[in-house]
Amino acid sequence: MRAPAVLIVNNVCVIDTDRRVGKRTLAVALGRRRARRLYALTVLLAYAITILVAASGEGPAWILLSLLSAPLAPPLMRTVTNRRDGPSLNAALAGTGRLLAVYSVLLSLGLLLSG
Repeated sequence: MRAPAVLIVNNVCVIDTDRRVGKRTLAVALGRRRARRLYALTVLLAYAITILVAASGEGPAWILLSLLSAPLAPPLMRTVTNRRDGPSLNAALAGTGRLLAVYSVLLSLGLLLSG
């Protein structure tokens, strides 16, 4: 779920260059504002789906361990939403990769504990 967020923040980082050279990335097609919103949506959607799966009984409650990664998300979403400079967006790209790793490890741990 978070892998698209990694791609989106990368595309937002280079949107001006891509636009100038005629690259048609998702961020170019959507525009900066909507691409930023899509980034936040993909991050939040992973948490929402995890909660829904656990609450519905379709998945074990242990998958909720992945929610421990949630405090990492708001600073990244703020950076992607508010910053345009390469160093900040590159840091958000790296942070999104870390978020993906932490979320995935915790989700996997939850699945292992449930089995």
